[in-house]
Amino acid sequence: VRASAVTSIALLLDAPQSHAVLRSLLPSLGNLIHDNIERVRLSVVKLLLRVKKIKGIKFYHVVPVDHLLARLAAERSNITTTRNKKVVTQDPAFNASSVAIALTDLLLNSYFPRGEHVTGADQIRRTLTFLTNHPDAATVFYSNISRQLSVNAVCKLAAMLLKCLCASVEADSQPNVHDNSNSSSGTMNTNKKSRTKKRKSSTILSEKSVSNDESSSTLSQDSNSDGETLSASNTSLMASIAETIYILWESLGPSIAEPENESCYNFLLDAFSGAVITDVHSHFEQKANAYLSDDNDQSINLLTDNEHALIRRDCHRTCAALLRCAGKMPPRSVQGLASHLSHKLSSLCKQDKNIRKVVNVSPHLALLCLWGKTDDVALSLARVISQAFECNGNTSFPFDSNSTISNDGVKTRRSARMSSSSERPISPITIPELTPDVALTVLGCILSGPDPSCVAARGSLLASRISCEVIENALGKAMFFADFILKSNTNRGGFTVEETEISLILSACESYGRLALHKEAMKSGPTCLNDQAKTLLSWITGKLIFSSHNSKG
Repeated sequence: VRASAVTSIALLLDAPQSHAVLRSLLPSLGNLIHDNIERVRLSVVKLLLRVKKIKGIKFYHVVPVDHLLARLAAERSNITTTRNKKVVTQDPAFNASSVAIALTDLLLNSYFPRGEHVTGADQIRRTLTFLTNHPDAATVFYSNISRQLSVNAVCKLAAMLLKCLCASVEADSQPNVHDNSNSSSGTMNTNKKSRTKKRKSSTILSEKSVSNDESSSTLSQDSNSDGETLSASNTSLMASIAETIYILWESLGPSIAEPENESCYNFLLDAFSGAVITDVHSHFEQKANAYLSDDNDQSINLLTDNEHALIRRDCHRTCAALLRCAGKMPPRSVQGLASHLSHKLSSLCKQDKNIRKVVNVSPHLALLCLWGKTDDVALSLARVISQAFECNGNTSFPFDSNSTISNDGVKTRRSARMSSSSERPISPITIPELTPDVALTVLGCILSGPDPSCVAARGSLLASRISCEVIENALGKAMFFADFILKSNTNRGGFTVEETEISLILSACESYGRLALHKEAMKSGPTCLNDQAKTLLSWITGKLIFSSHNSKG
């Protein structure tokens, strides 16, 4: 009923005689933009699109701009498109709702002005202001902008944002010559100022910027009107820029590969090729490590632990987005990144255990998967995990035939195809061998992480039969190992187990269960427990819990 009523009012606007009466009544409909029913919200946005074409009535008088942006951000979690279970979506923003698409159309000229007298600098200025003040709404907006713009325009915007990112890194690398007395404190407060700036009314989009002649309107306040230079020290903005670059590229979808868009694709490759991604990624990775280490930098030590965590999170977001962009390019086009990934993974094993907990290498493995190394990644992880449960010290672990674990639940036989894949020649991209605890931590993060990098790596592993089988086989050995320990304790065989081994067993069993559930979710048709999940549950309830109860008794 509410949707029909709003649609009827929209039809009344076709009669110019109704404008004088409806002008003062339309704002009473503004709250319906947040209605629980999507059809009602869509009707309101369509009403605003019709109001936008009428002189004398401003759509932002019907629904304030802040409400429109809040609604746009909220629509990120409201997906109305049909999803194919076999296609892994890396970000919910790409599965846009109808309301988000309509809102993007409504606000397009406000945040991406077009026209004869509009320059690329004007468009970037609007984009940076939008990302600074409303990053959540901007994420949804730019994920849908390709529906309104040409492929060429989207590619140019992505390239311009990459130039902003590179210029910011250069500015951050240079010493501050404007204020030598406050150089350290000025750098330290950049993030704090950028975060509090979002709440100030002076940087909020004014109603003038969404006037009827939007293509020539300007923001009431420029993003750099206070004299600050765009710098990578503003890590929150840098993360938003990097993620927007990837969102723009991803939003193009298969259309970028069509023959008529070949020039646009080559333009993107030229803009992102070379050492650009590697240099920017290394800069933010070093910045994240600086806020992780216990050095004596005064500007770092003055920050609180919470601020440290926010800066590290922003740097990791930036690095992950850049790696996802690199995944859309041939490995040979990104200079130095392959060797950097190998060094990063190999150095992870040498770091302190507490540091390894906060370092997420899922984006690195996701990039290797996007570069066609999914099976290599799986074999590398499975190899070290298997070794952890095949040996106890220097003694080979005895898998006896009387184990309570069924061979149906854990596949121990490798197919000829899998054997041949393990004997393939060494690829130019070397995947270092991790330690068992690091491998299990990384695999657990991939199987449970909600961020786009984990989703991408998880999707690649699940899409490969070889990868699933070798990882499932390696994780299944943890159940054999645990079963042997329980039997040894029951028989008083004097078999001792270290606490670290128990931790590895628990991590492996958890990952085994997650892998079984993900495999079942990938199948078409009704979802049910597969054989692997049933085996794990049966073993836990029939053996693990039973043994734990007896030991307490």
